[in-house]
Amino acid sequence: MEELIVNEFNERWVKVDDDSFIKNVDYHIDTCFGLNYVAEVPSPDSQPRWIIGLHGGKNGNGKWNEYLLDMISTYNKLKEIFENVTVLDIKNDVPDDVFDMRIVVSGRK
Repeated sequence: MEELIVNEFNERWVKVDDDSFIKNVDYHIDTCFGLNYVAEVPSPDSQPRWIIGLHGGKNGNGKWNEYLLDMISTYNKLKEIFENVTVLDIKNDVPDDVFDMRIVVSGRK
């Protein structure tokens, strides 16, 4: 049974259950992030795209210069396996020094 990821775009985001695909994506994510999910956005008219949901932060001791460097590193690593990599959004929880980040990827190499 498909598990759907709720989103504000009224798109159908289907949680990916292909372990090898998830492991390959996770391998290209900087170790400072936790991988929350990978969701496919099916489209019969164009190539598929995926949403990668990440969680990061140090829960009180973080430094944004470190977070930004980790984001750049993750972006560059994802470019090794996808043609298109775009940051969808970053939601920052300042008091708890944690954040969630969503990245859209497409065009598997």
